[in-house]
Amino acid sequence: MDEVFEYQIEVLHPLAVHFPIALLIVAALVVAVWAWNDRQSTLRGAAALAVLGATAAVFAERTGEKMAEHSEGAPMVERFVELHESAADWTVLVSVALAVLLLTFLLGDRLWPHRAGTPRPVRISMALLALVAALLVAWTGHIGGVMVWGTPV
Repeated sequence: MDEVFEYQIEVLHPLAVHFPIALLIVAALVVAVWAWNDRQSTLRGAAALAVLGATAAVFAERTGEKMAEHSEGAPMVERFVELHESAADWTVLVSVALAVLLLTFLLGDRLWPHRAGTPRPVRISMALLALVAALLVAWTGHIGGVMVWGTPV
């Protein structure tokens, strides 16, 4: 067991990438529930998960830059790094937009507490945006997994 402490992980990216994957996928599920029930408590949970997921996505993207430098010259990295970076950029963009929009709806509920709720087409649009964020983070993670573990079929 002591041997494990004789090693270090030089980059945080392999540790950081799991958080946005988990948070954004769960956020998409909670946004879908909110699209169905339009409850304030569900919106709060969805917004919290989206904010945490977007923050984690930004952190993973930043640590990925150092990881790319650290992995320069590795054939699989060289082959897929641009695609992975592009997917990460889109993931950050969509997840931040999702978080900002959900926070806006949450703030709107606080500013106008007597309104009838968020219209169903808006909630469904948010569920679709959350689904896009979840699919993007899954795609980004898949490309990263291919760079690390991929073997030709």
